[in-house]
Formats: sequence, C-alpha cells, structure tokens
Amino acid sequence: MGKHTFWRALLGVVMLAAVSTGAATVAAKDAAGESPLVDDNGNAAPQTEPAPLRNVFDKVKTRFNSKAGPLVDKDADLVFDDDARKLIVKNDQKPLEVGYGDIQRVVFDVSRHMRGGGLGDFIGAGSGVVNIMLQHALQNRAVQDYWCFIQYKSADGSIQPYMLEIDKASSQDAIGKMQAVLGDKVEIAEFAEQAEAIDRKTLPDVKSKHKLRVASTHPPVPAIRPDKALLVVVCPRLAARKGGGIQNKLHANDHVVAVNTMGTYGFAYLDPGEYLLATESRGGASGFRMRLEAGEDYYFLQNAVNAATTSLSRQTKELVMYELSGSFFADWQRKAGSGDDETDEDSVQAAFGTEGVDANGNVVSASAGSANPCGAVEIDFSVKTDKGQHPIAKSQPGKAIVYVLRKPGMTGALVQTKLAMDGAWMGANQRNGYFFFAAEPGAHSFCSVVKAGSSILQIELEPDKTYYLEQKIQLSTKEPTVLTQLSEGEGLRLLGKNHYSVIEEKK
Repeated sequence: MGKHTFWRALLGVVMLAAVSTGAATVAAKDAAGESPLVDDNGNAAPQTEPAPLRNVFDKVKTRFNSKAGPLVDKDADLVFDDDARKLIVKNDQKPLEVGYGDIQRVVFDVSRHMRGGGLGDFIGAGSGVVNIMLQHALQNRAVQDYWCFIQYKSADGSIQPYMLEIDKASSQDAIGKMQAVLGDKVEIAEFAEQAEAIDRKTLPDVKSKHKLRVASTHPPVPAIRPDKALLVVVCPRLAARKGGGIQNKLHANDHVVAVNTMGTYGFAYLDPGEYLLATESRGGASGFRMRLEAGEDYYFLQNAVNAATTSLSRQTKELVMYELSGSFFADWQRKAGSGDDETDEDSVQAAFGTEGVDANGNVVSASAGSANPCGAVEIDFSVKTDKGQHPIAKSQPGKAIVYVLRKPGMTGALVQTKLAMDGAWMGANQRNGYFFFAAEPGAHSFCSVVKAGSSILQIELEPDKTYYLEQKIQLSTKEPTVLTQLSEGEGLRLLGKNHYSVIEEKK
C-alpha cells in the first residue's frame, strides 16, 4: 500500500467513526425527546421552537349591562400583551385593560348551551315539528360559544366582574393562553347534565296556568337552607329582542317551581332527591335528570332557542349570577284551580317552601331568605285611614321597628300599596297612611306591590333601631311603585302628617 493510499484509508476510517458517533448521538437524543444538535450529515441542525401561543383573539364578544339595564353583546378583540403583562379587551363601549397580577379568577364555562337563532324559521310551527327541531338543535348546535368570566381588582381596589363570549373554534387556544399567563387562577367548569327534548304533554303539570309580573328591581338570591336545595334560574333575552313574551316554566318532577319570560329570573327551594328538571313553553320542552342535595345551590339558564322555545342548561354560579344582574325578578303566582285543582297555597309552598302563608292561607311571621320576597300568594286587604288615632310603635328589646308610609297627594290616591317582608304580607296603605311592625335583625327583602307592578328594597336591620320606608306611586308603566328608605328626620316629618292605616284581610 502506498503512503498516500494509507493516509486516505485512515482518514476514511476516522470520518466513518465520527459519522457513526454523530448518528448514535442523534438517535439517543431523539429517543430522549431532545432536539438533535446535528443533522444526518453531521452538520448543525436548526432548532425547532414550540409553536407560539396566540396573543390576539378577534372572534370575541363582551357582554355587559346597557344603560337600559339588560345585558348586550358587542364585538371585541381580546389581546394578551406579554411585554406589559396586561390583558386588554378592545371595545368602544366596554373596554378593559388589566394587569395579569390584578386578575383574581378566570372561569371558563364549557357546558352545552345555546344562544338563539337556530329555530327562528319555525316560530308558529306545530309543537311536534318544533320539538323535533329542538332535539336536532340540541344535538348539533349545542355549543356556539364559550363563556369566560373574569374577576379582577380595579384601580380603586374593588373586585369587578367582566364577561366574554369566545367562539368555539378559538376557545382551546384562549384557554391555553389564559392558563399559560395565569396558571391556577384559571378554572374550567363542565357539567354532566345534557338537555334532551321532552314531549311537553308528558309533564304532569303542563296544564297549569300562572300569573307573571315582572318586578322593576332585583331581590338578592335567598340564603341556602340546610334542609333544602336552592335553584336559581335565569332566562336571558335573545340578542336584539326585547324582554317579555311567552312564559317559560321550570318543572321539577310533577310541579312547576319557577316561571320566567325572556329577561327575568327566579328562585326555588326543593327537597333533596332525584328530579326531572325541564323547561317548558308552547314551543316544546327540554331537560335532564339529576340529583339535588340538601344545603347545596344549583344554577341554570333557560336558553332562548327562539321566541317560543327554550332549552335548559346547568351552568356555573358566576355565569348565572352575571346574567341575573341584567335581568328582572319574575314575580309569579299559580292561578287557582289550574292544572290538578291545586290551590295557590299548595302549589307555591311545594315550589318555594315559603313561610309567608300557612296551610289555611293566613299570614304568619316573616322569615329572612324567602324565595319570593313579594309574597307567596295573592292576599287582598281592605284599608281605611283612622284620623282619630295616631299610635306609635313600642320598642321591643333586640328587635327593629319598621314604619311604612304613603305621602298625601292625588297621584294614585285610590291605589292600594301592599308591603311584604321576605315573602309575608305585613300590611297595606292608601294615600296619607302608615303602619308599623317589629322585625328580627338581619338582612331582609321588602316588596311594595300594586296591581301594575312591584318594587323591592333590601335592608340590613339592626337591633333596637327604627326604619322608615316610603311607598311612592308613579305615573309610569315601568315603575308604578317605588319603595325607598327615608332618613329619620324625613320619616318623622311624614309620620306626623299621616293617619294610621286600619287593615283587614279580605276573606
């Protein structure tokens, strides 16, 4: 072998060993899940970076209270500014700019729900056709967007809510980005209950009829009872549609326990146990079976499919309470003799478990946390003002005294204004009248009622203090009565001018 041949052979062996070693290194790194530093030829290989997370989402809507009160949806852009560490929502009406560190919680509600529009062409069709279409919608159009509830600390230190709707196609990217920048502040909620179409004729209480009055104010959600399950149900408005319309009834086994129309909400207490929960209206019914536990609270939406049909969905407390903030209270009563010849008292007590009326229809002492603050049943009073007496409440140790007054005046002079506390009627006034009662300290809901509407006021009563409430009558179809709290000076001045209301319950 010549000298040059020898060195060329030796160089070949060295190069072959190097290539073999490099290939083995690449294989080892591939097996370990690492990126190789060289390619198959022993050259430096470009490093593969993980795909960057999206920072801008344009198929987003922000949902907020309009000046008129109801919630509205507006297009927005969701932007994550990682350099400034800020979450930004670009929208003319409801913009948001908040630092990542000021975001307290983010809740994604990915339960199946509907936001309307799917059956608009079938309004007025027979219930069988609509029910078939409802089932089709539930199966194929169940998720149209994902709710994103954001709780953040504002500049003044207060905790504020913000709601976004993110389209399904972008939702996983948005959830991933939220988790990347906020970590365990992000919660993802999904419930097992899925609505199915139900033949409304199979519901035992389908023939019952109800009166529904939309209150102009917002009573708080009642307290959780250790022996009952609390249900909170909201019927949001369809986009670009006024509230009101047909009744949407919530059935629990063999009773209607809540009645809404678009833009209203209600509550119900139920005994623990297994239930078929169904929302029903003239366009059809849908629902699911679930077990309710004592001492627990449950939150639902009656989602409008069109003006005549709703579907039922279980949702997070955050979502439902946000929707509740833009809705009005549904003050409903069962019409006597409807359905299975139950009385108003039986039906309402089965549905709400209220303590405002006993089995004979008599008013009993009020209790805080009643589900319907405006009274469980319709009770009528005869009211006369007695100019010959002017009684004053005697103090009762540990209790609060509440005066209820009406100003003199011709506006609504013949209109009677009743007042309930926590679901029990306490009395009634006509113009220039007043009455009073003692109450236990604590949080209470007061409801002033006329035939055309109602007004609700929440007050935390303190022991051994006196409170003055004024029932105002207005020439307004939206707010025919307004209940307000007066200062002590205002209350005493009005009390000095008024006459005592002598009240008798009509039998």
